[in-house]
Amino acid sequence: MKKIFILIFLYIYTLSFAQINISIHFSDEKRPLKIVITLTNKTNEYYAVPFDKKGFKAYNIEEICSSLNTLDYPHYFFAPALIFKDPQNNNTVESLIGSYHIDRLSNENAQRIKKEELKEKERILKWKNQNNFTNDMEAIRNLYINENLVLLSPKEKLNIELEMDVYNIRRGNTYFYNYYVLTNEKTYNLSIKLCADKNIYNYLTKKQKKYLEKYILFTGNLESNTLSYVYN
Repeated sequence: MKKIFILIFLYIYTLSFAQINISIHFSDEKRPLKIVITLTNKTNEYYAVPFDKKGFKAYNIEEICSSLNTLDYPHYFFAPALIFKDPQNNNTVESLIGSYHIDRLSNENAQRIKKEELKEKERILKWKNQNNFTNDMEAIRNLYINENLVLLSPKEKLNIELEMDVYNIRRGNTYFYNYYVLTNEKTYNLSIKLCADKNIYNYLTKKQKKYLEKYILFTGNLESNTLSYVYN
């Protein structure tokens, strides 16, 4: 009886994570390198999947899955994480974090980043006032979730093309970025991972939840297929 229960549990667990599929392939061999991500809803249900289309995020074991409970060192929380593994030992390459130094930035780039920050602050304030949030953090979390939910119809397949730059992975509209230290001419196993924490949906308003009531709100991990990537 116990064995039967375990088998049923494993079947349900496997089935739940097979409902949404994620796969990747290289767009072409040109530079900058672009990756096409395919999200597929394999069910007859409507699904909402947290997915930030602005870019990748770097792998960091503490940030792979965000509940948005902290906004320290912000980045594209719902972006797919780039996973580089050494095929010889299967170790995952950890990313490093850096910051742009204003004195090293060209005047044009420094001004651009400042304008992005101001524009974002104005956008948050407007959203806060429109939705009667009591503080900026509530508005930031809610706006981010509201803007980064991919809605998939039954059997729908969606292609998203993103540029991959291992030297400069932006952490949102900030002066911080991530980067990878890879060995030249070495081959790595490349995949992506997407994670949705169930607690993120607590930041949705009643009106938003009403709008999404026909959708299943995806939670859990999605891992793609593996590509062979030669760094140079």
